Amino acid sequence: MKRDGIFSSKRRLFRQRASVALILMIFFAAVFMWAGVASAVVHVVKEGRIEGIPGFRFENLVYDWDKIFIDVVNMTNRNTTFGGTMVFLDRRGNSVASARLLPAKVAHESVRRYKGHFLEGTGETARRAARIFWDFGPR
Repeated sequence: MKRDGIFSSKRRLFRQRASVALILMIFFAAVFMWAGVASAVVHVVKEGRIEGIPGFRFENLVYDWDKIFIDVVNMTNRNTTFGGTMVFLDRRGNSVASARLLPAKVAHESVRRYKGHFLEGTGETARRAARIFWDFGPR
């Protein structure tokens, strides 16, 4: 017995719409993953390097309520004075906290422990930040 043409055309239309919906879902999932919206894990520090100053990186962030302790590593072969402001950003790019590191000399190929004080926010809000932006201008 031959099937009615109405039901087969409805089934074909349903399959086409379902495949288009599936393609759109995959596309939007890829876009959200690329934009970072769908990521479930938030990293406090994505990279340990300090942008703007080649040869420097930071390690061992210890958050306190009103201060932060951080190790700054000088991987260059010269003594350098280092200081600046760390701005802690959430996943949308909004500032949630900022801490000031007073300038101090870091010897070549060595590590110096800095103690910074929060200008805005606290250690609790900075701990939940997604990124850290270094600001070396006057504040």
